[in-house]
Amino acid sequence: MVRLTIVPGALRVDVEDNGCGIAAADQQVIFEKFRQAGDALTDKPQGTGLGLPISRQIIEHFGGRLWVESRTGEGATFSFTLPLSVPKKS
Repeated sequence: MVRLTIVPGALRVDVEDNGCGIAAADQQVIFEKFRQAGDALTDKPQGTGLGLPISRQIIEHFGGRLWVESRTGEGATFSFTLPLSVPKKS
């Protein structure tokens, strides 16, 4: 599910899944370059581990914030905000 919300001064986007969730200990690790959650010996993650760090860098460049909220076994919600600006009058 995707949810868009206007919060004071920003647009908030929440992307929610119903997967296996992300353990609390892994929730900051997944935003580090070349790092992935899970057990690499029994559950080899696919990908390079760059998608979330690059996404966070882009969002922060534009003045926003990216984070995850999750509990193991209950899915995850990835959220980000981007500042809203008032158009300049010509």
